[in-house]
Amino acid sequence: MLDRPPKKQTHKHQKRDGSPANVFLQSLAGVLPEITALEVSTIVVEEITPNKFIPRQVYRELYSISPNFLENTGIHPSFSDRYLQLHRTLLLKYISLVADPKLFIYTPELVEAVNESYQLLINHDNDSKESTLQLPDPKDSREAEHLEQLLGNASFLRCLRKLGELKAILDQGNYRLQQKLDPSIEEMLTEVIYARTVVQLDGDVLNSYNKKLFQHPQQQAILQVHQEGVTASQHHWQGLLAFVIDLAQRSFPGANRGK
Repeated sequence: MLDRPPKKQTHKHQKRDGSPANVFLQSLAGVLPEITALEVSTIVVEEITPNKFIPRQVYRELYSISPNFLENTGIHPSFSDRYLQLHRTLLLKYISLVADPKLFIYTPELVEAVNESYQLLINHDNDSKESTLQLPDPKDSREAEHLEQLLGNASFLRCLRKLGELKAILDQGNYRLQQKLDPSIEEMLTEVIYARTVVQLDGDVLNSYNKKLFQHPQQQAILQVHQEGVTASQHHWQGLLAFVIDLAQRSFPGANRGK
């Protein structure tokens, strides 16, 4: 689901409560959406790269993506839309952050352009049009401080990591296709996710399977690996939720009095 930029608000600036309890609550609120969400996806790749996640390096790579860049670097046309979508997703995430007055990265002078850019980016009919807002240029010293704030935001870093992983998969597919190492690679990577399971807090379990899975020669092996991954993830997820609840109870012992 795309992050929608918050509506513009007119209110008086309130002094931040710097008490330990409030700082803890703010920190918990920032990670709670990620902690309570469990999503397991199974992706078949040709190889697993050992590359470590270096935020600034991944940001530079995603920032550079544009139609001209893809053409000049020899990206196969069948992969262009997926590369461009990575840049689009990161830009949408950035827009949602700079428009949120609750965050330190909030930039009042950019708020006027937020809704226009957001509506433009979510409509693929506007692919040829350029958004009013753009990501901070990593080569521009005037935007260095703003970029540092952005890379210090946990939500942005989580998005950046996921997009970096997707780009690594696309890079592998593009290389193999360009080198003609496997003539079927273009079809194979059209949908890189074969199975996805989402577990919600209300108990709902949503399973999605790519239709190509049912023609895959290793169908049963992929399903088994996916199920094992779901089971292991559920145990880890439940333990993490229990830890957060226990931490909150220990931080606010008075909340349990009288029960």
